[in-house]
Parts: sequence; structure tokens; C-alpha cells
Amino acid sequence: MASLYIPKCTSLTVAERIEMWMKCGMVSKAGEEALKAKDRAALEELRAQASGSSVLDIDRMIAQLQKGR
Repeated sequence: MASLYIPKCTSLTVAERIEMWMKCGMVSKAGEEALKAKDRAALEELRAQASGSSVLDIDRMIAQLQKGR
């Protein structure tokens, strides 16, 4: 339920929004925040914490960042 309000929290930093998504258990959404901010370090951290299909999502996001250089 809390995840519905995260997009409305526009005054938060990227790191805070990533943390909020993680607290909701939504690793892929946290990755999307990091990708928008082009924060590769955050994506690498998220990848270490991810499991299952989230790992593939984060890997795809990292590849997108590398391609966009």
C-alpha cells in the first residue's frame, strides 16, 4: 500500500526514494529510480540485494546505462 505514495514524494532525494522502494520490497522499482538518476553505483548495490527476476531487471538497467555512455 505504501508504494502508491512513493511517486508522490517529489521532494525526496533519489537515494531516499530508492530506500523507500526497497522497504516496500520492490527492487525493480528502486532500480528504475537509480536508472533515471543514472546512478550506476546504486544499481550495483541493488543488484547485490536482488533475487530472482529482479536480478535480470537490474542487469538490463546496468546495460542500458553502459550503452547510453
